[in-house]
Amino acid sequence: MHALRTRAIFFAMLAVTATVFGQGAPSFADADVKKLADLLASMYAKPAKPDPKVEKRRETAKAEFAKEVERISKGLNGTHILKCETSWASVFAEARDLVKAPSGLGRASEFAVKRQLKDGTIEFKSGLLLPNGYDPKKRYPLILSLHDEGAEGREMTGSRYIEEVWMKLPKEKRDGYIILAPTHGPKAGGKDFRIEKGDQNSLLNVLLPWSDVVSKYSVDLDRMFLDGCGIGGELAALVASFRPYNWAGVSMREALPRNIQLCANWLSLPVSLHYRTDGPVDRRKENLEAMKVHKDAGVPMEMLSYPALDVARAKQARGSQENDPIAESTLAIVDWFAAKSRVSIPTTLGYVTNRRGQRRSYWVELIDYEVEPLLSSVKGKIDKATNSIELTCENVNELKVTLCDRMLDLDKPINVTVNGKVVSDKTVERSIEYFLKYYELNSYDPGVVPCAEVMIKVPAAEEPKSGTPPEKG
Repeated sequence: MHALRTRAIFFAMLAVTATVFGQGAPSFADADVKKLADLLASMYAKPAKPDPKVEKRRETAKAEFAKEVERISKGLNGTHILKCETSWASVFAEARDLVKAPSGLGRASEFAVKRQLKDGTIEFKSGLLLPNGYDPKKRYPLILSLHDEGAEGREMTGSRYIEEVWMKLPKEKRDGYIILAPTHGPKAGGKDFRIEKGDQNSLLNVLLPWSDVVSKYSVDLDRMFLDGCGIGGELAALVASFRPYNWAGVSMREALPRNIQLCANWLSLPVSLHYRTDGPVDRRKENLEAMKVHKDAGVPMEMLSYPALDVARAKQARGSQENDPIAESTLAIVDWFAAKSRVSIPTTLGYVTNRRGQRRSYWVELIDYEVEPLLSSVKGKIDKATNSIELTCENVNELKVTLCDRMLDLDKPINVTVNGKVVSDKTVERSIEYFLKYYELNSYDPGVVPCAEVMIKVPAAEEPKSGTPPEKG
């Protein structure tokens, strides 16, 4: 399959929201859309084995693509071609290569994905539920749902989680979603890979199946959701904290984040917490209060409690899991999801991280920053009225801001301040090369294909003047 279609497919389905982002925006002809899409497919084609013919076609396509861009640009009367965001979204959509007639519609089937890592081949298995009547010409919201540990030492799987939780939804609700449930846990990667809670392999356990499903099936990328119960809820919270830009909402059942400090990353990510009275979450009063602090600070969070169950009913409600998925919450969660759509370019963001590999939030990427045991943070605000960006950083030495025409007016100077100091006040140059490089290599941010960036060295704090005591606090 073309690399374009496997690594950059996340971008390919932006057409569903292009009319929202591109109201009144310039565009180019449908025939040009088709031509550019065909050329992109050839440019990024990578066969399983080296093939000189494919390499020659790729080089030819690159030259033709450059000529087509130049030709189309001449007909735009001075408007830069990268401002035609609706047309580019259509180009990406034309490049898709989705499964046309999948089997197993309406029931949980097994979905496996393999990747070659430096230590060997890792394989992850998941449960996958495709709607009855699945149509690749439509776009479906996706629920990435994570199960709890098995009860009483039993093995829990993603397929079982779908059967016990999601198949109980009314059919008309269930058929509105693609549901993916990775089988996760210490042995999920096979005998050669031990997975620890919250480590890099545990993230791969979730993200590799998810990326494969998005590349193969018609997913609405602005309506992807995370859900989890117990340990699965903790993992969902971690994924949402490090990658808030991918999701339109997160639900947690009888679970709280392990690192509540990271909840600061959810300023544009709605969160729904479900727990039983006198259950394991309700008994963690201090943690609940810490969550409420984030809610009061602006995180769009709801916290819903359900009546306690007696011992016999509680055991039945847990099913194969250690914790209760709260069956009566499933319909409420789906209806809550139905009203949500992802915020791809928030005007205000906050990001906290303590890991080297987790460094991006929407339109900001940390380059040089401190990691464990320290926390590094950045807060950002876009002001379209003044065409400016204001950043506040802590334990960060260098970062970059990626830009596109939906964020600010790139035809005018963009003022960037960091910790109160102006670090840039100039016009940036849009770049086709940058646009395509980002498109090819960075499928982790499907909502924004930037065409420019501003690299920033964080100014050092000023030393107090001689004889002036430092400020307290």
